[in-house]
Amino acid sequence: MEKISKLKLYNDPSSDRLFNILTGLKDAFYTKIALFKISFNPFSVSEYIKTSHSASNLKPVIQETKLLSSIKPKAIANPQLYDKLSLWRKDVANKRGVQDYAVLSDQSLLFIAEKLPRTTDQLAAIKSVGIGNAREHGQQITGIVNAHLGTSTLF
Repeated sequence: MEKISKLKLYNDPSSDRLFNILTGLKDAFYTKIALFKISFNPFSVSEYIKTSHSASNLKPVIQETKLLSSIKPKAIANPQLYDKLSLWRKDVANKRGVQDYAVLSDQSLLFIAEKLPRTTDQLAAIKSVGIGNAREHGQQITGIVNAHLGTSTLF
């Protein structure tokens, strides 16, 4: 590609567009090869981004940011409840053999700690929880919330 651009054999707009498309395809190809090499080993998001950008000629567009798991304590409405929910989520994730966020996201736990749902219907109404999670985990989550609040789940 570099040889073609140095020779400047084609200087019309359609050739420039074709050259840009070919350059993009070359970058995508190198990126996929590099990502294929790391796909057989566990890797983090930052490693994925670095590999992706080092394999192509593109400059990094995505800056490294902290994930939601580094939530500041003052941003949590009920830190003790959030911790209890996090421990419950970790236990469920370990039993399933999945990552914690595959059970419920950090944002979901924040909303639960803020809204304090006492029933599965209230839990299902929370933005990032939904009906499926409320059906699957509703009794456990509302049990944790009600125990935190010191209320009974019987009535």
